[in-house]
Amino acid sequence: MGLTNASHGNSISTLSCSDPAFRNGTPTYSWPIAPLPEMKYPFIENTKHNEAEEARCLDAALNIIKKQRTARKDVGAIIVEPMSGLGNKQATPTYYKKLRKIAA
Repeated sequence: MGLTNASHGNSISTLSCSDPAFRNGTPTYSWPIAPLPEMKYPFIENTKHNEAEEARCLDAALNIIKKQRTARKDVGAIIVEPMSGLGNKQATPTYYKKLRKIAA
């Protein structure tokens, strides 16, 4: 599973876990893509919004994994950039730690 706002390369595999907007019509595997939180900056002034946004995205990732398991198509990995190369988007360390727990 990949995350939005990410581009991991130009091969079919790496494009399959990249944001669909960057695939340029290249045929890819139908791997799921979860949303990366849309954070507001500075973090300290937008704590409530950012916590809610991270919770929304973590719930979405968990729901994707549950849906995949139900379809007998487990998620084998979550491919994530701590700071996306597309727009320098990032989440808090807490988000990435919780995402890791979901993956376990």
